[in-house]
Amino acid sequence: MCGRNSLFIDQADLEARFDAEVAADGGYTPRYNIAPGVDLFIITTRLPTRSTPTTGG
Repeated sequence: MCGRNSLFIDQADLEARFDAEVAADGGYTPRYNIAPGVDLFIITTRLPTRSTPTTGG
């Protein structure tokens, strides 16, 4: 069974919430049904002011 994620907050609200810059190639698009194996944008402790893409799964 696979898990699904969603990320549908407005980009400006997301950046304000985490005091971070969305680093999405091609821009940020809200998504309501993110499947495993699709790139997700995460904030890590190593780069706490920047979101980076990673593959979910």
